[in-house]
Amino acid sequence: MRTVFDCGIVFSIQKFSEFDAILKIFSKNNGKISLLARGFFRPKSKMIGVLQLFCETDFYFFPAKNEKSLCKLIRTENFSPPNFQPSPDFFLISEFCEKFCRENQSIPTFFNFLSEIRRASDAKNLAVIFLVRALTIFGFFPDFKFCSKCGKKFSNFAFWKMSGEIFCENCDNSGQKLNFSDIKVLKSYQYFSLEIYQKILLEIKSYQKILDFLFLILKNSHHTSFFSQKFFKNKKPESNFC
Repeated sequence: MRTVFDCGIVFSIQKFSEFDAILKIFSKNNGKISLLARGFFRPKSKMIGVLQLFCETDFYFFPAKNEKSLCKLIRTENFSPPNFQPSPDFFLISEFCEKFCRENQSIPTFFNFLSEIRRASDAKNLAVIFLVRALTIFGFFPDFKFCSKCGKKFSNFAFWKMSGEIFCENCDNSGQKLNFSDIKVLKSYQYFSLEIYQKILLEIKSYQKILDFLFLILKNSHHTSFFSQKFFKNKKPESNFC
């Protein structure tokens, strides 16, 4: 049986049987894939000490239709120390990958963004940064520079709709109200590198308001609640992600 090479980021490790695991990986060439890792939980397994949540790895796998299985690890790069405890930001990213990403659908820009995030050393506002950028990549948000209806640049307030569209106050003044500084920050989160926009912080009130609305957009688009939302109630705009 032929094998396929790919590289990817492990976002979920689930127990499948006494010794086997299901690894969920967002890969560069195949998008989200689920791989059966036989013997993962065996006492002398080399994988359990190497593969951690959110590690980046190069690997070969058998691409069987019914059951893809891990064949060989080539390289694994862990981003976290041995005593790493997943933060709420990680649970959100993992849940987003599970619910929004389709099996075998390659999205190189999203893979590059995940790879960038896992290398962040001091990511502030990470939940909002991740959702704004990810939903932009998936086509939910237009450019935050311009009104979705008249196309004019925002000069004062804007109003954000559940559909993801954003309007000036002259075109539609219903929805989540954003002030001009909020708009500037969200615009930067859409396109700047993480090195730059992790330094651009929202005010605490704006952070919680925008994060709550982003979760409403997620619920409206997928008709399902995000379990990770409960970790972000009254959470300050910072993260111990790494």
